[in-house]
Amino acid sequence: MPFPRTQNEINAILQLWKERLPVHAAKFGLSADQIKQIIVDAIVYNHLLTAKSYLNEDVSEFFTYFDNITVGDQNIPASPYPIITLLAMPDFEGEIKPGIVIRNTELYNFFKKHPNRTAEVLADLGISESSGSSISPDLLKPAINGGAMPDDKVSLTFNKQGQSAVRFQMRRGGEWITVGDPTSNPFIDTTASVDGKPEKREYRAIYLVKNQPIGQYSDIITIYTTP
Repeated sequence: MPFPRTQNEINAILQLWKERLPVHAAKFGLSADQIKQIIVDAIVYNHLLTAKSYLNEDVSEFFTYFDNITVGDQNIPASPYPIITLLAMPDFEGEIKPGIVIRNTELYNFFKKHPNRTAEVLADLGISESSGSSISPDLLKPAINGGAMPDDKVSLTFNKQGQSAVRFQMRRGGEWITVGDPTSNPFIDTTASVDGKPEKREYRAIYLVKNQPIGQYSDIITIYTTP
């Protein structure tokens, strides 16, 4: 199975590597500098996708405003002038380098051919060997990652391991509730906070086949929302 091709799938595997590759660094002989660059690549790629999504929304609002002002109904008051939002790059330790996709495609192929690889480790990294043995569905366990966005939104990603969808669940001190069954990354949870203040949330996910859960729940991640 080759390196992912869509931006959402690339982002999912980079976020997974950011969390899991430090665990397997010694097995593949990765240096501290290589791990640092992988983490930077994941942070930057995720940020650029998020910023692009915000810009697409803002540009759409601008063109709606443009059409309204130039050829719209004269009897309807003008809407407020749209604001273009450009998210600031997050802080991190390391250097932004061009060629994220090329660099990580080479790493992907390096892992697949490495003599120390195992099917379990590759699966943990979201990599499938075309001729490798498959993992029992009962043992499948998603790896998820996430981060807070403005307006109470939370961006969540997951690795696929050959599966088409996951079910994300969230709790904030009570019972687990399902917030979405995405088939692609990132998934944006738009659940509003209870009182408009930052709140602690826990998220987990499980794979779906024909809308039925299979395998094991992911490890739980904790995210604090940003109103």
